Amino acid sequence: LFAAPRARFRPPLAGVLAVKTLVLGGSAAAVYGTGHPVVAGVFTVVLALNTGCAEYYRRRPPT
Repeated sequence: LFAAPRARFRPPLAGVLAVKTLVLGGSAAAVYGTGHPVVAGVFTVVLALNTGCAEYYRRRPPT
C-alpha cells in the first residue's frame, strides 16, 4: 500500500523507508529470534543494500 513500486499512496522517501524498515527489519528480527544471528546479520545487510539500490534507481531522473 505504501512501499510497493506501484503503491496507491506515495509518501516521501522517509515514509517509504520507515515502512520498509518495520516490515523487513521485523523479518530479520524473527530470523535472529530463531537462533541464527549470522544469517540475520547477512539478511539485514542484503536488505539494506537492495533497498538502497532500489530507491536510488527508482527516484533517479530518466536519462
